[in-house]
Amino acid sequence: MKNKILCILIILIILISVPIIIYKYNINKENKDKILFLGDSITERYDLKKYFPNHNIINSGIGGNLTTDILNDLDNRVYTYKPDKIFLLIGTNDIIYSNLSDIDIANNIELIVTSIKKELPKTKIYVESIYPVNYKKNNKVYNNALLTKDNNKRIKKINKLIQKMCNENKCTYIGMYDTLEIFSDTLFNYYTTDGLHINRIGYRIITFKLSKYINE
Repeated sequence: MKNKILCILIILIILISVPIIIYKYNINKENKDKILFLGDSITERYDLKKYFPNHNIINSGIGGNLTTDILNDLDNRVYTYKPDKIFLLIGTNDIIYSNLSDIDIANNIELIVTSIKKELPKTKIYVESIYPVNYKKNNKVYNNALLTKDNNKRIKKINKLIQKMCNENKCTYIGMYDTLEIFSDTLFNYYTTDGLHINRIGYRIITFKLSKYINE
C-alpha cells in the first residue's frame, strides 16, 4: 500500500513539474541544428515536434525495425538528411523477435554508428541504451511477442556492450535503463502502455533526460 501511494505521488510530481522543466529547457533555445531520431516504434511514436518545438527535428523511426533494417536503409533513413546530430535507439525488436545473439545485436549497432561516422564525419552521434520492458504488466504485445524477465537481463548485457562501443568510437552513450525503471528491474508501470511501448508520462521523462544533449 505504501509503495502504491508513493508511486502515485511520484506520478503527480512528474505531471506537474516535468512540463515546466521541459519548457524552461526549450524556451528561447531555438536551435538550427538538424537533429535526427533513428529507431523503431518507440521513436516513431515520440511526438518530437511537441516536446522540442524550437528545434529542427526529423523522426526517422519505423515500427518493428531491427538493427538490420536500419543498416540496410541508411541512405534513406539518415544520409539524405545530412543531420548535425543523430539520436539512435534500436535493439528491442532484435531481442524479442530475432535469433541474434547479444554480441550480434551490439555489433550491428556499432556497424550503424561506424557507417554513419564514415559517411557523415561531422555528425554528432548519441546512442541511447535499450529501454527496459515490463513483463509483469502484459506478457504479450504485438505479433504475440513474449516479454519475459530474461529480456531485461539481455538488455542490461547488451547495454554494457553498447556503452563500451560508444567509448571506443567516440560517440555519446545515454543511459536510459535506470531512468525508466523504478523500484523493480522493469520498465516502470506508469511509463508504459503495454509493457513495451512508452506512454505520455514516459515520454516526458525521456524528454527531460534528452534535453541537455539536444541543447548542447
